Amino acid sequence: MSKRLEVVFPDDEMQAIQAIASSERMTIKEWVRMTLRTACHSATTASATNKINSIRAAVRYEFPIANMSQTLAEIDQGYTASDSP
Repeated sequence: MSKRLEVVFPDDEMQAIQAIASSERMTIKEWVRMTLRTACHSATTASATNKINSIRAAVRYEFPIANMSQTLAEIDQGYTASDSP
């Protein structure tokens, strides 16, 4: 199903859009659709790129950690200590 979208531009902006579309041998409708699709794709890609860059930045750090068995034993010990009155 298709939906209609109405966007109102001032005359000077509309002339600029018309000139760009014409220079690319496209109708204004084609140019607007293409531009909006590109913007949507860029927004989605930027979000994923930001997440990946954040993960890459985080893994550059080296924090001291205990042995996993020791950590789990300490967690269990803490639960046991809080369970007793």
